Amino acid sequence: MAGAVVAPGVYRLPAGARVQELIDEAAGTTPQADLSDINIAARLVDGSVLRIPAQRTAGMNNGALAVRRARPAAELNPAYYTRSGWRRPAKQPLETDPSGGQAGQPPRQAAPAIVHLNTASQAELETLPGIGPVTARKIIRFREQNPFTRIEDLELVPGIGPKTMEAVGALVTTD
Repeated sequence: MAGAVVAPGVYRLPAGARVQELIDEAAGTTPQADLSDINIAARLVDGSVLRIPAQRTAGMNNGALAVRRARPAAELNPAYYTRSGWRRPAKQPLETDPSGGQAGQPPRQAAPAIVHLNTASQAELETLPGIGPVTARKIIRFREQNPFTRIEDLELVPGIGPKTMEAVGALVTTD
């Protein structure tokens, strides 16, 4: 946990803990914290870092207006910790190779939107990390017999384990 929190550091929380619980462990946010794009209901992903951005500030410095631009949450955090999802700002273009990736790196996929487990198409399910065509078909077959009532029910689908749940937990809904 880093950024505009009272006690930044590394915290150990139980599996399934949410962003708000981590913020609470860090003794809350500072008055400068900007939580407008932080998804406080997202489940934490082991090994990831959550950075709480500070609000933009303005003030006078030797008679001149000084503005401190704060980096937005979507630039500082993985997509699953933000409401908007990560998007590279248009004013910072990347040099890309013909396959769409950054030169010398594999192409990146856009962050998926929130996917409804009971209504998503196979293509929508395949946008989730770790879900390919075979697993997407298993999810669809499973929900035809047992509609999802909670996100954790996804682990009942053969082939979906804790690592996949960690990756998709904040990206799916049953509501």
